[in-house]
Amino acid sequence: MNKLWYDQPAADWESQALPVGNGRLGAMVFGGVTRDQLQFNEETLFTGRPSEVKKEAWKELESIRNLLRQKKYPEAQQAVETQFLRDFSYGDNSTFGCYQNFGSLGLQWHGGESVSAYRRELDLSRGVAKVSFTKEICHIVREVFCSAPDNVLVFRALSSQPEGLGVTISLEAGQPGASLGVDASGWLYLKGQVENLAYDCRVAVRAEGGQVLREEAALRIENATEITVLLTAARLFL
Repeated sequence: MNKLWYDQPAADWESQALPVGNGRLGAMVFGGVTRDQLQFNEETLFTGRPSEVKKEAWKELESIRNLLRQKKYPEAQQAVETQFLRDFSYGDNSTFGCYQNFGSLGLQWHGGESVSAYRRELDLSRGVAKVSFTKEICHIVREVFCSAPDNVLVFRALSSQPEGLGVTISLEAGQPGASLGVDASGWLYLKGQVENLAYDCRVAVRAEGGQVLREEAALRIENATEITVLLTAARLFL
């Protein structure tokens, strides 16, 4: 099996956190013991606006191919940026915009941080990130993956002992001016607007053997044996 594994939580987003995704929705998993974070993005959350294509750009394609055949890669890159991309994704007059951070799912676990046999891993063949450790006599397993058919990010935690899990779950905005809270269905929400894009995220939580308590902008789970969290996000052009 192809796995990456580590004996401590990630401290850095770029070089240590583990990625999961389905092509549209993705997250970086840190794997903290008492404080875990899943920073997530949705593929269309960009600044900028749709742009008109350069209708004559295709005429430059063969010359760019010739540069590649001659292994003149810097020249080919410059030609692509000048002929195909410059007006849209580069330069002072760009209208294309930049990819944006949607937000983070925060999980504040109840109890101390003294654990043993900690392991954080990413199963490359299954696309599943996993954290496992032992806390006193309780073995804890947490898994994260993104479902393509269902378009959701799935987080699941299991305890070897009944009522061994307690956590407070909240959303953290990646953009200024966002709204956060719990809706009438008992789901967490995060919504806002970036230029001409409105975005929305919803999080549903289910606890086995415990209870889910609503707070102002968070959900608190107590005395659970298994916890499942489903997160989905989308955007709308205005």
